[in-house]
Amino acid sequence: MRFLAKFFRRWYLYVLPMIILPVLATIYGKQALTVYESSALIYINNPSTVTNLNTNFNQYLSPAQNGANAMNEALLSETFVVSVARATDLAGVYDLDSQYGQDAVTVRIRSEVLIAANAVGQNTLTLTVDDPSPRMAQQLANALISQFANYFNQGRRDLDQKQISFFQQELDDANAKVHQDQTHIAEYLQQHPNILPTQDTDPTLSTLQQQLATDNAQVTTLSGQLSNVKLDLAAAQNGVSNVFNESDKPRLPLTSTLHLKKLIVYPIGGLGAALALVILIVGVQTMTDRRVYSKDDLRTITENMEIEIPTIEAVPVLRGLSKRHESDDDASESGISGVLVPVLTVLPQLGSGQITHELRRAVGILVEDEE
Repeated sequence: MRFLAKFFRRWYLYVLPMIILPVLATIYGKQALTVYESSALIYINNPSTVTNLNTNFNQYLSPAQNGANAMNEALLSETFVVSVARATDLAGVYDLDSQYGQDAVTVRIRSEVLIAANAVGQNTLTLTVDDPSPRMAQQLANALISQFANYFNQGRRDLDQKQISFFQQELDDANAKVHQDQTHIAEYLQQHPNILPTQDTDPTLSTLQQQLATDNAQVTTLSGQLSNVKLDLAAAQNGVSNVFNESDKPRLPLTSTLHLKKLIVYPIGGLGAALALVILIVGVQTMTDRRVYSKDDLRTITENMEIEIPTIEAVPVLRGLSKRHESDDDASESGISGVLVPVLTVLPQLGSGQITHELRRAVGILVEDEE
């Protein structure tokens, strides 16, 4: 009640910040969101056409979506993002050897990069970088593509080397089993000279020969897998089997771009700030206002008075409780004049001067010395 009374008394003053702040926020947002975009069209190779064995593509997703997912996953690495920054002029803007500089440049680059698969086609995606500087936008786009190529190739090389070690160990074990099988057959034939190596009637010899054939097949399989991984490693080291190719390279943007979808946030934020300011001002005025507006207010006042008041009824107005307020405020706001308030109709043996004195003290109005 008091809050609304305070608000509507000077509502025209409170409307001004609700108009000015959103306008100022919109102007600021327009400047902040006016950027330069540099984009590249990237073609993602199908796993079947890539010589490497380690794309880890999801077979239920398109190559473009797999490529976009892999690139966005790489951006989660701060080490990768810092390596991108080192390849641009950002290396001279941020201290990339400190944790603060690395954190700052990581936040900036991540906020400026968008990688998404195109709606048309299954093999193309678009990498877009926006930045206040057109030169920086192009630099970041080129650095991202270069670092993505290094990132994927290095991952492939590391995995290939691990697989080479694994298959080599498996091949060594398989060759050892073959050698052991051959030894067992030779010992058995030596112990049974009447049995020919080509004789199929002996069950023990047949079992030993079958085990040898199985182990030889395992050696052949492992040798083929090891050869494929070695070929993949050589291709990755020479850069002839990239996961993706640049169809359109990033260009230097000539005109700026405004992100209209993001702009709506700024006027809404400005309006919210204006409302918060108005609520704060009106709230402070309400809390510091000790004037009487209702019967309940007067009942609260009389509880603090050192007199007993049997009944309270409503009569039109009380005027002129404070001469000082009449001189400072206009006629509509002097003391509690002009406001319908409850007054005391039955006071126990108190004169008008005493009633006026008690009311002044209760509502916080200074009592001036009577002449």
